[in-house]
Amino acid sequence: MWKRVTVSEARAKFFDLVDYVTDHPDSAVVIEHRSRKDRAVLVDEGRLKYLESIEVEYKRKSKPFKLLGSLELAVPEDEFDAWFEENRRKQAELARAKLADL
Repeated sequence: MWKRVTVSEARAKFFDLVDYVTDHPDSAVVIEHRSRKDRAVLVDEGRLKYLESIEVEYKRKSKPFKLLGSLELAVPEDEFDAWFEENRRKQAELARAKLADL
């Protein structure tokens, strides 16, 4: 369960909010400031350690992105190969025509 409070409320009720998050480890207090887009969050230390351990585990399991092997053709491979060879042939003809005009 999350509570939302302003900075002024958090300042006035700080000790009560600390008691709240330590008594309810799955809770959090979101502290909002009217002139800032980002907010601060007050959580129990155990919850913070849990979130940090999830982050470490996620980073350990995630693999770096590799372009090679990451794409799939939407057409059969032989059809793509034929298109690719035709395109290569046309480009070579265009290049020869340009050189001839020089």
